[in-house]
Amino acid sequence: MATDAATASRMRIGGLVFLLGGAALGWTGVHLFSGVLRWRITPDGAGLSVLWLMVTGAVLVAMGGAMLATGRCPRGLLWLLVGLLAIFVVAGVVVTLQSGGRMPRLHL
Repeated sequence: MATDAATASRMRIGGLVFLLGGAALGWTGVHLFSGVLRWRITPDGAGLSVLWLMVTGAVLVAMGGAMLATGRCPRGLLWLLVGLLAIFVVAGVVVTLQSGGRMPRLHL
């Protein structure tokens, strides 16, 4: 039982970190949406990146709240977060390649 209580308390601490990180991402998205984009989602990369920030922030806040409340990781929101992070990585690679920049090479 001591291990379960320790795991639940670690999950709650992780939930607090997710909650704060999600709030920061969401606030950044709302700030950019209201200040820079003047409450318009543009079809270019800026509008889509602001939308990604707000959605990812909302998922992290929901995930952090669930972790704080239950002491367990919600599986559905975890997969949604993994999908959003995959979109972030793929978009970064696509933008780098379209800009004419070269991808860094790993010399092992």
